[in-house]
Amino acid sequence: TRATWMDLPGAILQPVAQAGHSVDRGGLHALEHAMLALAPLCCDMESSELSCQHTRRDSDPNRYLLLLFESQKGGTGASTKIYKNWEKLLGQAVKLIEDCPCTKGCPNCIVISGCGEYNHGPDKEAALKIALALGFGTAG
Repeated sequence: TRATWMDLPGAILQPVAQAGHSVDRGGLHALEHAMLALAPLCCDMESSELSCQHTRRDSDPNRYLLLLFESQKGGTGASTKIYKNWEKLLGQAVKLIEDCPCTKGCPNCIVISGCGEYNHGPDKEAALKIALALGFGTAG
């Protein structure tokens, strides 16, 4: 299948972990969920065309990537649309998370249907810390 991802340096992720948050199953997972929710609006596609990395195990070398992949074998071209709109989509996802009045994450921001991890672990605060370190969002 085809995918689009962002490799995040330790300088971005280590402070989030040091603050007691799960980086991979927490912050990255939450960002991916928000991006999946907004992809149809931002990139002209069906939400069913994409999934995120939902098997983050210690032995997985890709566990620290912000990664969206095409659900259909061989792909449909969705990853190309995601690649072309990555910064816009990530920015919109961060805004969605920031603007949501919930404190821990909810179906309006980071909880999605069809999550392979059953929405276990996404961390709203960790997602916003990662986003801020990447230059997205606001500090308040």
